[in-house]
Amino acid sequence: MYCISEKDSVQLLENAPQPSMTMPSQEIYATGDRLLLAYHVQDAGGDYAEAVAHDLGTRMIGFPVAVITFLDPYAHTFCPPGAEMLSRHPLAERGLEPFSVYEVHDSSWIRHLAALSPAHRVDRIASARHYVFTFYDHVFECVAGGFNCVLRFGSVREVLRSVLKGS
Repeated sequence: MYCISEKDSVQLLENAPQPSMTMPSQEIYATGDRLLLAYHVQDAGGDYAEAVAHDLGTRMIGFPVAVITFLDPYAHTFCPPGAEMLSRHPLAERGLEPFSVYEVHDSSWIRHLAALSPAHRVDRIASARHYVFTFYDHVFECVAGGFNCVLRFGSVREVLRSVLKGS
């Protein structure tokens, strides 16, 4: 994990699909240059970005699942603490709450990664963004250039497989 400084601040991403409080399953697909996160969402009727809303399709069987595709992923972690122990997370005092999606501004983790990066990658990491997704048992964090989201219905595993297959 990283140590934060007085600069780190968290902002709730209200337009991102917020994780479900009652269905705690999540799945990650990661390779060297591809990172996807799938999870059940709290409210499929939320005011999500237009790009998400048009991808709902007509098949509304199962539960709503968000699949987040991170653009230009640089680093990620998926580990405790969960909702009950979130107060132990370094950003908890900055406003981190369970079952939510955040962006960390002036991220110490990004500064730390930039210090470790070779010179030809410093620009890439300097323009990246730090995201935090808080779930029931885990916190998912990543540094990436941004993300896209689709919202579909089904099980988390089924929806993630479908997105990976391109269907």
